[in-house]
Amino acid sequence: MALSRSVQLSVSATCVATLLGLAVSGVRAEEEGVAAKPYTYGELRFGYVSAPGPDVRQVNSDSSTGLTPYSYNGGDSRGFRVGVTYLSGTVPPQSLLANVWGAQVSLGSYSIGNQSVTTRVIQPMVDLYYGWQYGIMETQTLRGFGEFLPYVGVGGSHVKLEEKARLGYAVETGLRFGAYLTEHTWTAGLTTSYVLGFSKIKGDQQSLELTTNGFTFGGEFGFRF
Repeated sequence: MALSRSVQLSVSATCVATLLGLAVSGVRAEEEGVAAKPYTYGELRFGYVSAPGPDVRQVNSDSSTGLTPYSYNGGDSRGFRVGVTYLSGTVPPQSLLANVWGAQVSLGSYSIGNQSVTTRVIQPMVDLYYGWQYGIMETQTLRGFGEFLPYVGVGGSHVKLEEKARLGYAVETGLRFGAYLTEHTWTAGLTTSYVLGFSKIKGDQQSLELTTNGFTFGGEFGFRF
């Protein structure tokens, strides 16, 4: 079922508030103390997010075709992404703030079209992250931490255009927020991000330009080692 723009923003704001609450409530440095030496770790996560559908603009590849270009807003449509994320971080001595870097490989699926015609867009993407986690430490007890990860990504878009399967390029950038519960070996949490993306798929006579602008929200589960 489609969600209105106002509902999407409300859900996203609720996610952000929940994330911040989890992160702040989970950080108890005064109870456990901070490490006297650097702590280096890795994380492998599996996630699912609800993602905004793209706005679509169809343009003529050849001005002599006589075909009429068109465009339409993605409106309230939503898609989804499933992904695998790897992060590596280091917490300096006497600190709870870690620098982290990593990458995500994901596969997105979105329905585009109008009331009469719809088609499915498949987008494989590779995103690179560099940012920060606060509240993480080497511990055997349950605790929380938060993260802030700017990212950029490249990938492809697969769609049926002019009755043929077409493959184009896709690029994106965004800001991702997360809050997690963790202990020594596992981690689980909520994520939300704001994403800007662009994709172009060329056909023989017409091409599609897809523009993404909106919030994602979902969750992840994984392991810390």
